Amino acid sequence: MLTIEVKADILGLRVINVGAAFDEDCLTRMHDEISRAIIEDQHTIIYDFSEVKEITSGEGAIFLGLLATVRDHGIFQAIANLQIPVRRIFNLIGITQVVKTYDSVESAIGVLAA
Repeated sequence: MLTIEVKADILGLRVINVGAAFDEDCLTRMHDEISRAIIEDQHTIIYDFSEVKEITSGEGAIFLGLLATVRDHGIFQAIANLQIPVRRIFNLIGITQVVKTYDSVESAIGVLAA
């Protein structure tokens, strides 16, 4: 299940906690949250992948498209808590070359708030 945590008091920050099932429903809900972030003029989105144990390259490619849409709106993005199998797919399709990754949401916030 996708859950959202808005940290508007820290850099206009929105944390999207991606649930264990990174599927079409999750991607649709993520797109809706990204649209809200754009409308609400959020400056930063952190995607928390701590619950995602695996992902297909197709799902990763769709996520890459979402990242490009967000980037085109001038929103800074980061990814936190990647599991090794997910990191491998993200490395393979180039996501980790275009979006900074962090070991935890807290470390991402620490860097972004500095």
